[in-house]
Amino acid sequence: MKPKAQNEHDDGLLEYLEDIIGTAKYKQPIEDAAKDVEALNEVCLEKSNRVTIVEKEKANLEVHFLREMEANHRIKNRLHCPTSVTKTS
Repeated sequence: MKPKAQNEHDDGLLEYLEDIIGTAKYKQPIEDAAKDVEALNEVCLEKSNRVTIVEKEKANLEVHFLREMEANHRIKNRLHCPTSVTKTS
């Protein structure tokens, strides 16, 4: 008897012991759960990639916003506090 079956329909020592112990009944639920985990990992990876893209866009917008605020501040300062006052003699 080989240690493990060559294909699904053969029996090896491992399959024989699984039948005796009773763990063969868990084989299909474990495979199903593994497929579910794989599908969920793909979804998680997609979401993680999307979060990364959105974080980059957010950082870019924050930089743009701060530059615009700074420019707006400079304009307001020029209007309210002129730096050069000319005297007429």
